[in-house]
Amino acid sequence: MWRLGVLLAFILAVGIGYYSGFTAAQSRLVTPDEINNVEVKSRNIKAVVTVISKGAPESVQQGEDANVYSTGFFYTANKIVTNYHAINNNPVSVQIRLWDGRQFRAEIQAYDSGIDIAVLTVQGITAPAIIKFSSNPEVLSGQKTIVLGSPQRKPNNISTGVVSSFNRIEEFPDEIGIEIPEMMLTDANIESGNSGGPVLDSKGFLIGVVDANLESSLTATGKIGLAIPAPLVQQSLSDLEKFGVSQRGKLGADLRDVSELEPFAVKEVGLNSSKGALVLDVNPGSAAARAGLRGSERDRDGRVTRLGDIILKVGNTTVQGRYDVIQQVAKRRPGDTVTLSVWRNKRPVELKFVLNRVTQ
Repeated sequence: MWRLGVLLAFILAVGIGYYSGFTAAQSRLVTPDEINNVEVKSRNIKAVVTVISKGAPESVQQGEDANVYSTGFFYTANKIVTNYHAINNNPVSVQIRLWDGRQFRAEIQAYDSGIDIAVLTVQGITAPAIIKFSSNPEVLSGQKTIVLGSPQRKPNNISTGVVSSFNRIEEFPDEIGIEIPEMMLTDANIESGNSGGPVLDSKGFLIGVVDANLESSLTATGKIGLAIPAPLVQQSLSDLEKFGVSQRGKLGADLRDVSELEPFAVKEVGLNSSKGALVLDVNPGSAAARAGLRGSERDRDGRVTRLGDIILKVGNTTVQGRYDVIQQVAKRRPGDTVTLSVWRNKRPVELKFVLNRVTQ
């Protein structure tokens, strides 16, 4: 009988020890939000890579690191999405580093500078995991964001926050990303190296691709992360796979903000507003040429001597300047009819044209 008592005591002690260890482990995740963060990261981190783009010697300043580090992620078994600006350094090689440290050579298959994405292909490796796009295009302000990537060259990193808002951005270095109508803003921490990484929802689906951040000031801490909305990325990837180039509408004209012109020049053509975009030049064979847009006249030194058409509206949308024109036309697709309201010879003129499929 005493042996049975010892056996029961032993089982009870082991049980208590196991239970204590179990609860101690579980106590590390005390909130549903913590559990969600760990689950989403563990399910998706193997799809995230560090992208290392080595610039050609002539494109690297003395004392600078020849390598540009960013983030990307597998969206198919052998294709990776990253930012175009991250591989736009005339690279002599592109490498991707997996979550476990293994490194493979990659090739730039296609890119879409208009929304700042690029597609890399990798040989010799099948994606350890794939990040899937959210099937729900509606993303709400206040919704949770989970950002995975390699900030400051630190792989397998996670930061969380919320969708702060959707807003227009009017600063596009080298015109990269100029066709993004609205950026997703998030307070999730985004640093150098996060570019091209995934922004996930609480279910682990893609709702955006990291693009950059806005620093509050040169001295104060705190940043607002910018991400390209996932539906725009998904549309572009489909275009790149089918046609090799994005099919968003392109006008094909060199534009300048009316607000940048001398006030007397604007008054001379009969306008009382600084809104609109002046057509400087029209590319032959472009949509602008088919629409009959007229460019500005120049002297031998290239100075404008006579103003060309001034675009005031695209469809029913009044434009403030060139960015509005570019972004409003970019919302259209091949086959769509675009109506431009322009100011010509001191009177309004309406022009219409149909967008053709974009070729290389």
